[in-house]
Amino acid sequence: MVGTPLLTCRPAGGAGTPFACSDLNACSLAALGTRDHHLLTGLAGDDHAQYAILAGRAGGQTAIGDTASGGHLTLQSTAHATRGYVRAQDDVQLLSGYLRDSAANARIQLATATPHVTITGDLRVTQHASLGSATPSTQNILSIADTLTADQYSYAILASVIGARASGSNIIYGVTGSATASGTPSVATVAGLYFQATHATPSPCAVLVGSQVALRSTAPGSGVLTLATGVLVPAASWVGAKPYTAYGIDVQNVGHASIPTVTGIRVSNQLGGIPLLLSLEGLYSFPYFQVEAGAFPTGNDSKCIVAFGDTPYRFVRNPGTGAVETVAI
Repeated sequence: MVGTPLLTCRPAGGAGTPFACSDLNACSLAALGTRDHHLLTGLAGDDHAQYAILAGRAGGQTAIGDTASGGHLTLQSTAHATRGYVRAQDDVQLLSGYLRDSAANARIQLATATPHVTITGDLRVTQHASLGSATPSTQNILSIADTLTADQYSYAILASVIGARASGSNIIYGVTGSATASGTPSVATVAGLYFQATHATPSPCAVLVGSQVALRSTAPGSGVLTLATGVLVPAASWVGAKPYTAYGIDVQNVGHASIPTVTGIRVSNQLGGIPLLLSLEGLYSFPYFQVEAGAFPTGNDSKCIVAFGDTPYRFVRNPGTGAVETVAI
């Protein structure tokens, strides 16, 4: 029925804007009531489980983004072009245990059993980090501290590399790094590897070692191991500026007036087919200077050999005069 309104509706209590209903069949009960939402009764009632309650719901709430397979739930901070943040006021618990990147690759895995945190992909630390009880500072990108209990080892850095050679020649480094100085102001010292061992407590400390290198071979069978070197100083590369003085190994004063015995370099006795304590290699087939290891020399012989030109000589004692002489060998 179209024409003059048959009924004028006004919200309860006379408030609000009246509206006309020209067809009783088209007038619903809601149209006959109020049109102001805040005047509705029962707004605080939780009888619509399909809707989220922003003020919170007893027992918690679950927001599901899609009903299709592989669907998503997307949270966006703002409709403005300049985005803000999606903030979590409290701790976030990942029931799946994975954090993924924009390409859906699993990058961080959290687990209740060890390993508890697994990071897949390249990791870059642009600021400072600490492990254990260490406090990071502007001088330390990574600070490591450990508190020992009885009968424990403490490793600031423990690197274990196991490589299986499939083909070709592979090189495996347990720890590798570099220190490069550039820009201004000038840098007094650049150290590729620097370790400091400090005894700082009154309790006894039997051995203090700045750097320790151990050689081991656990491969079974008769495989060939060509060379084993505890410390290797490779050939230097001076492409740009050259130093005024260069040392392969520089041992400065390690002693003190109150220390009974001080030795700059100590080499223990060696065992082998040709045991040597010291060998200073030359351009010829024999070293410039060589000290043999093994048992004490007998008779008038010695363990010391020196090269004059391309001829090696052994230091011996003349049994008649007792003087030390050289004999070509």
